[in-house]
Amino acid sequence: MDGLRNAPGGSGAVGDGASTPGATVPCTGDGKSGNRVQVLYVHAPGQNRLAQYRSSFQRWAADTDSIYNDSAKETGGTRHIRFLTDSACAAKVTAVELPASDMQSFDGMNRDLGAKGFDRHDRKYLIFSDAKKYCGIGTLAGDDRPGAGNLSNFGPSYARVDAGCWSGQTAAHELGHNLGAVNDSAPHSSRGGHCVDEWDIMCYSDTPYHPRMQVLCPDRAKDYRLDCNHDDYYNTAPKPGSYLATHWNVADNSFLTKSGKTDSGTNGPTAPKP
Repeated sequence: MDGLRNAPGGSGAVGDGASTPGATVPCTGDGKSGNRVQVLYVHAPGQNRLAQYRSSFQRWAADTDSIYNDSAKETGGTRHIRFLTDSACAAKVTAVELPASDMQSFDGMNRDLGAKGFDRHDRKYLIFSDAKKYCGIGTLAGDDRPGAGNLSNFGPSYARVDAGCWSGQTAAHELGHNLGAVNDSAPHSSRGGHCVDEWDIMCYSDTPYHPRMQVLCPDRAKDYRLDCNHDDYYNTAPKPGSYLATHWNVADNSFLTKSGKTDSGTNGPTAPKP
């Protein structure tokens, strides 16, 4: 993972109950071509609970998509996550067994996943991990350049949510790191991969600086939305000359689609070779 850093998540924990029904997401193109966010369920030997939780994972994936699209609507746009989907237009969930010891390390888990082929440059991996080492953690490229060549436009990237924190909110936070939030140069950056202007799904006082928080969006419901005032990392229509018009904007990420089902998924940037 050269050029990437790990950004621990700060979203609130949510119980991992399995009674939530499954849900669909926009079935972009053929559901598999082009850049895709792939949902993985990672478990230790003898602890596969996919049959019990599949519909919940699909619901949390759909909740994650809703957070991105509802946030896009605040700036007059539409954005959906380009999930790898099954024939029913639900996020396809793949179970992966890894040694229990390796699941205690984010880097160790990622190495194991790469060895099993989950290291594609056209994939970002949203991982529901059946462990309780972290709440959430994700890889962040830290590239603030605008344009298709930004490193956040390519995989592999890994967003991990552990049992006890399984939810759409935590998943949206960790995937946000994979998509390029929050860069150090952003106006309200914490300089640790997050933001300081609450309420915002990507904001909290983190290491190494533990900055003082500012409440610039007082509606607590914004804790389920991206980018308070849409000036740091996510805006579908940034003003000319503004920070997001001249720096990396997650709303431009090629793992998101602007047009839902009509997007064929074949016009994204070409991923660099290993």
